[in-house]
Amino acid sequence: PFALPPAGLLVQVVSEKELGLISVLRSLGMQESAYWGSFYLQHAVEASIVACFMYSTGVIVRLPMFVNTDLWVWFLTIWLLEMAACSTACLASVFIRRRSSASLLGTMGVILAGLIALAPQFADLRFEEYLTLFQD
Repeated sequence: PFALPPAGLLVQVVSEKELGLISVLRSLGMQESAYWGSFYLQHAVEASIVACFMYSTGVIVRLPMFVNTDLWVWFLTIWLLEMAACSTACLASVFIRRRSSASLLGTMGVILAGLIALAPQFADLRFEEYLTLFQD
C-alpha cells in the first residue's frame, strides 16, 4: 500500500501539467509554494494513514519484525519512505509528458515496490513456517 499514493501523485501532477492547469492557477494569483505545499501536505497526511495501517496490520498478523520493534521506529520509517517516494514521483513528473505514460510508470512502480517489500518475508521463511504464522 505504500506505493499507491506516490503513483497517484505522479499521475495527478503529470495530468495537471498536460492540461496546463498550473499556468491558469498562476494567472489567477496562486503562488508556486501554495501549489506544491498542498501536494506535500496532502501526501504527508496520506503517508501517516498508510504508516498506521501498515503497522497495525503487521501487529495484528503478529509478524516478528513489527511485534519486536517499537511503534515509532516503524511509523517514522514507513512515513519517511512514503515521503521520499512522493518526492521521487514529483521528480519523475518533470520528465514525463503524457498522463498515460505516468499511469504506466506508476503501475510498474507499485508492482515493483510490492515485490521488493515482500521479498525479505519469503526469503527468511519456508512455506510451512509461513503458514504457521496464520494458524494460531
